[in-house]
Amino acid sequence: MTAALLAAVLLSPGAQAYELMGYAWSAEDFPLEWYMTDYEEDSLENATQYGYASTSDYQQSMIAESFGNWYAAECAEISDQYMGIDPGNEGYTNDGINKWYFDDPTGTLGAGVLAAVLPRVTSEYLREQDGIYLYRFGDTDVTFNDDVNWGLTEELEEVCTGESFGIEHVNTHEIGHVWGMAHSCEEDDACADEELRYATMYWQTSACDLEQAQINSDDIAGINALYGPYATFKTEDDRFGGVPLEICFELFASENANVTSVEWDFGDGGTSTELNPCHTYTEQGQYTVVVTINGTAESCGEWSFDYNQRAYIVACELPSPGLDSVTGDAYGGLFTFEHLEGLQYQLVNRTDTSTYGCLDTILWQVYKGDELVDEISAWSPKIELPDEGVYRVMLNVGGPGGMSAAEIEIDTADFKATGCNAAPVALGLMGLLASLGLAVTRRRED
Repeated sequence: MTAALLAAVLLSPGAQAYELMGYAWSAEDFPLEWYMTDYEEDSLENATQYGYASTSDYQQSMIAESFGNWYAAECAEISDQYMGIDPGNEGYTNDGINKWYFDDPTGTLGAGVLAAVLPRVTSEYLREQDGIYLYRFGDTDVTFNDDVNWGLTEELEEVCTGESFGIEHVNTHEIGHVWGMAHSCEEDDACADEELRYATMYWQTSACDLEQAQINSDDIAGINALYGPYATFKTEDDRFGGVPLEICFELFASENANVTSVEWDFGDGGTSTELNPCHTYTEQGQYTVVVTINGTAESCGEWSFDYNQRAYIVACELPSPGLDSVTGDAYGGLFTFEHLEGLQYQLVNRTDTSTYGCLDTILWQVYKGDELVDEISAWSPKIELPDEGVYRVMLNVGGPGGMSAAEIEIDTADFKATGCNAAPVALGLMGLLASLGLAVTRRRED
């Protein structure tokens, strides 16, 4: 299979909870055996000043320490074993050996890339995890960019010039890839969650940074998802719909989880301790569902963690007017308009958009008498009427909660509107479809 190159990059930030690469080790692969080349990184040559017998001795100790940083995830059933020096510096090879290189022998890494992992994967299917199909690793090779000024953890704890990068911190990140974890956030993500931004598996780092050598709760959740007691939940119901919206949840747990109790928080104040509960949402909103799972495991005894699905449920009412940003009062209708000049008018959509996902259909229709003269799908379009006269402007809006419509009359003779803040008119399905000129209305489903 084609292998992907994963790297720690020096650029700027990005958001999602922990991600998995789609690869993992099987239980029989542990302890995970690894080797080093006999190359010594010259920027680490002062290792002897900190009690190490040689640069090579420090490199081996640093890799072992980096593996050890992941054992803070006590429930993850992972282990490693150093197998010694594997001489030769041929670069990435598909030989079944997990090997560390300190000089990028094949010139794979470009400017700004600190280190990288090249995983090789077999065709052996392991299992599905959170919707990702996991295949078994064959081997992994790790290489460091020799154009970087690397620093020992002990050295940087004393003083850092702002030009040195902690090799233990970066290696701990790369070992996360060796386990099968991807980045907590990528470059283009809007990474607002601090747990993701300060995770060891965040996509970038900076000089003198030592803190991210220690894994945080997001890293622990990810490694447990691969190798520890783990549970998640799913639902067969449509998670986007009109209120009242009933959703039935089903808990899925790994074989080693041994779940003893669960506590559900449905995001709207409702809770449950049932294993597979059903819950009805009665008010519009976007709800994050959290389940706290408790259990026992041979590896760590009693364990507990929270698993959440952000904005997992979207419950919607009929579209209605929004609130005035100044007064906080509800508008009188779905829309109004402003006269610009001549026969040009600006339509102003005032439909409530406070719950993301509750609007997926917008259609404006302009009539003169019974004649349809224009049809637009923009949010608040500018229109130009063809000639003088009396016009009816209709706004049709809809989503999972159903469809609403409102109508305003524009008389070009005096540029004054009647019914300027018309209240939304809920149409029957057949009448609405006829007014839209549509046979069906589609929406996204997840």
